[in-house]
Amino acid sequence: MKLKDTTVIIPYADGRLPLDVIRCLGYEGVEFILISREPKNSAQKSRYCKQFICSETIDDASLIALLFQIKNTGSKEIILPATTEGFLFASKNRALLSERFDLPPLATPENLVTASDKWKLFDLAIQNDLPVLPSESLTQSTIADIRNNKSNITLPALVKSRAKEGGAGFRKVDTVEELSDYYEQLGEKAESDYFIQPYVDSKDHSLSVYCEDGEIKCHMLWKAVLSGKNPYAIPLSIQFTQHEEVLKIGNKLLKLMNWQGVCDVDFIVDNQTGKPWLLEINARFWGNIGAMAAEGINFPLLMCNAAQSSQIEDWPIQKDGTLFCYPRGIAKLIKDPEHRFFTLIKKPLKTTGLIGILRDPFPEFYRVYLRYKEILTRSQK
Repeated sequence: MKLKDTTVIIPYADGRLPLDVIRCLGYEGVEFILISREPKNSAQKSRYCKQFICSETIDDASLIALLFQIKNTGSKEIILPATTEGFLFASKNRALLSERFDLPPLATPENLVTASDKWKLFDLAIQNDLPVLPSESLTQSTIADIRNNKSNITLPALVKSRAKEGGAGFRKVDTVEELSDYYEQLGEKAESDYFIQPYVDSKDHSLSVYCEDGEIKCHMLWKAVLSGKNPYAIPLSIQFTQHEEVLKIGNKLLKLMNWQGVCDVDFIVDNQTGKPWLLEINARFWGNIGAMAAEGINFPLLMCNAAQSSQIEDWPIQKDGTLFCYPRGIAKLIKDPEHRFFTLIKKPLKTTGLIGILRDPFPEFYRVYLRYKEILTRSQK
């Protein structure tokens, strides 16, 4: 179903994800209203952004009041969250919002909270025999047990934050001394917000899905090809490829949670044994949705169609083998002879994400302007 002349409202439109959503839908004829706490959010410069509302102090109550103020008298607008906070807001207030707006399928607030907290997800996985690595809270007692060889955790190990996104707070530690130093650096948040797992030589894999009543209607599976400076953040380059065991585990997990709508389930696959381990659920949109849309599975479009009760007879199917590389990773990727031809010659626009930027370049110009202004300000001090 086409969405021409539809207005999509993105609440808590902070960070980069709202722009990725906009670029997946803008060429469908959609206009956007963004409500953000970031005055310098580059998404406001998108050609598809009809209205940008900024309030650095907005909360759920004031956001609901604002939404009802901007409601048009014509056909219903769609509320489409992009970020974790946006999904939780829309889910908690679904009954009230759905009186005046169209909303897509959304996971329950309880499931969103569980998915967004790696430690809670670990507990759920253990209770239901899903494969997760041994994990311990980061406490002085845990460190002492590791030092005295009384723990299930062996070094090297990986310290993780419970709720931070994009690999923030992750640290590989090779010695007990290094672990103790990081514990001290984290301060009072160490024991409440962090945990530790064994480090595994592995490759990142991910399962991106759209679900209804816990059933995966369509999915994209991918593996990391090229990591960035932070090896635990979003990879610079990925390749779409099936992995039956990852899909099987993801199916079991999402059916267990009766998941609704979209999410991205992250795994690692052990390079020596081939065994997949469940890591986390990104209960929101994710950074490579534009690459998936270019390959025929447009997750934001699926959510909007569901919000408008459109029936889909033939769900899109993943195409294996396609490579995707963010523009910032091109210089590094073309040094790899295995992928050079595909990136530079076969599908240069699709495989680099440049097609989305060329269609909607002003947010990138705005970022460059802000960066230049910041450098100029520093030089004048």
